Amino acid sequence: MHGRYLSIMGSCNGFLCMASERSPNPVIICNPITREQICLPESVPDFSFFDHHIGLGYDLSTMKYKVVRMYMENSEFNRFWIITLGESSWRQLDAPYRVLFWGIVGPIYCEGALYWIIDKVSHSVGNEYILVLDLSDEEFRTIMNPSNIRMPMYNPNLYDGNLQLLNLAGIITLIEDECRLMHVWRVISNRGRNYMVHHYTCDMYVRWNVFSRPVLVSMLGEDSFLLELSHHDDLRSQLFL
Repeated sequence: MHGRYLSIMGSCNGFLCMASERSPNPVIICNPITREQICLPESVPDFSFFDHHIGLGYDLSTMKYKVVRMYMENSEFNRFWIITLGESSWRQLDAPYRVLFWGIVGPIYCEGALYWIIDKVSHSVGNEYILVLDLSDEEFRTIMNPSNIRMPMYNPNLYDGNLQLLNLAGIITLIEDECRLMHVWRVISNRGRNYMVHHYTCDMYVRWNVFSRPVLVSMLGEDSFLLELSHHDDLRSQLFL
């Protein structure tokens, strides 16, 4: 397809968003069932970058799909751009926080919004932990971790980080891998405001290392998980409960 290798960077309602991991173009939206696809207008950034993430989401107010791209310009800055399917050019967004790039950290789509984990190394003050982009008004908001519960801890020394951000059955869930422990937070709503709660901690009885670590694939029940164990040295992976 298009003469180059493309990665699946996002999905929404059965549609896939595919792009090169190193080049800004092309960005393809594909229906894998009908094999229909559209190529988004080219984005030509006037700055150098070494990585980028792309999220696909659905605007519930206009019933249109939107694509959000985040560039990592250097170790200090992120730049966000957005386009609505059918538009001819990308628009820049002003994000209030730097977000994590490594590991399974977003963007995650859920009910009209995209979610990222805020980089607490760069933003150590305050309890804001998740950055949210509402696709209807294209405004950024934050989800806080209450000060009276345990804070997720980011370990930048691991191969691909130790945090995962997932949409599990319509609930935004943050997973922290702490050696043999897996901590689970969920985003809940109360009186119109979203905040995180420390749902529980699970002892996996295995001490993982930096190259062989589990990734949560799905929750099969309140206390059961499907995990994938990836081996970065030889690209093997295993599924286990």
